[in-house]
Amino acid sequence: MYFNGKNAKKKVDTPKNTTLMAFFKLNCIDEFARTLLYSEIPSYYRYVNGQFKRRKKGVRLAGKLRLLRFLILLQCFISENEFVL
Repeated sequence: MYFNGKNAKKKVDTPKNTTLMAFFKLNCIDEFARTLLYSEIPSYYRYVNGQFKRRKKGVRLAGKLRLLRFLILLQCFISENEFVL
């Protein structure tokens, strides 16, 4: 956000609508959204016209994300315990 002495009050009073601002608004009205981190919101909501809308078909890319998390955990486990295959 760019501002100077002339437009500072206007910028503060009328902030730009961003995904972060939409996230804060969503948390004010949706109890489920309050349980999620900002990075998890796209899995359950889509951003449309300046606000988040709940996805109708559940989690986006759930299988691929689970596989990626599993591979990362496996890599951490192997490197921590120094397994040799």
